Amino acid sequence: MLKLTQNEMFEAFIRNSFINGRYLRELRLAASEVEYVRKIFPNAYIKAISETDLSDKTWYEVNLKNVHINSSSKSPAIQK
Repeated sequence: MLKLTQNEMFEAFIRNSFINGRYLRELRLAASEVEYVRKIFPNAYIKAISETDLSDKTWYEVNLKNVHINSSSKSPAIQK
């Protein structure tokens, strides 16, 4: 049986978060997870909407509207 790596499971979670035409989500992410989201969706607009909590995670607004997966355009915006 094929086992998924942690990165593969996280990528599946992120991609499933934006299925069926969803382009805006609020996600609680660690800094390394934000970087991974930026890798998957390079043009995503990512904005911190809370302070980092005790588990080193922060709530972010992730907006993919008019974003193409794995586009070679400019790097994404991250606001704090």
